[in-house]
Amino acid sequence: MTEGANEVSVGLSDSPHLVIDGTTAMNECIERVFLACRRSLIIRARRLDFAFYFSESFTECCQSVVKQGLRNEILFLVEDEQYLMRTNTRLVTLARQFSSYIKIRAIPEEYIEHQEMFIVCDDIAYVHQPNIEHPKGLLNTSDRGTARKLGLRFKDLWQRSIPPPELFSIGL
Repeated sequence: MTEGANEVSVGLSDSPHLVIDGTTAMNECIERVFLACRRSLIIRARRLDFAFYFSESFTECCQSVVKQGLRNEILFLVEDEQYLMRTNTRLVTLARQFSSYIKIRAIPEEYIEHQEMFIVCDDIAYVHQPNIEHPKGLLNTSDRGTARKLGLRFKDLWQRSIPPPELFSIGL
C-alpha cells in the first residue's frame, strides 16, 4: 500500500471512489485506510469498538505513522471516551507512550447528536459514514476537497474538545 501524490492506495478497487454497503465492507475499508496511512489520520467516531482497534495490526499501524516523521499525528475524537478508556487499553497505552503523536479527545456534548463517523487519511483519502446507525458510506482515495472539508469540521470539533483526564493519570 503506497501513497501517490494524488491518491492513497488501499487495494480495494481500481476506482478511487467506492460506495460502502454493510458492516463487513465498512470495517474492511476502515482497516485498509488505516494501514495505508503514512502521515496523518483523523478519526471522528462514536465509539472505537470495531475489532481492528484492538488488534496488533492497529498497534503496528499507529507505531508506523509515528516513526515516519516528527509532524505525523493520529487524532481521535470519540463520543464515549469513558468507554474507550475502560475497554481499549491498547490505544490508551499508545496515546500515553506517544502523546505528542497520538491524541484522544471527547466530542463536545453539543455535537454528540451528530450521528456520523469519518476517517481522513493523509489529507486526501477518507471513509465517511453519514449515519452510524446504518452501515452505508463512502470511501474515496483521491478527493482532497472532501477530505479537506471533513478535516475542517474535525478541527472545529477538536478545538472545542478536551482530552480525557484519565488519559494522563498514573493510576497509583
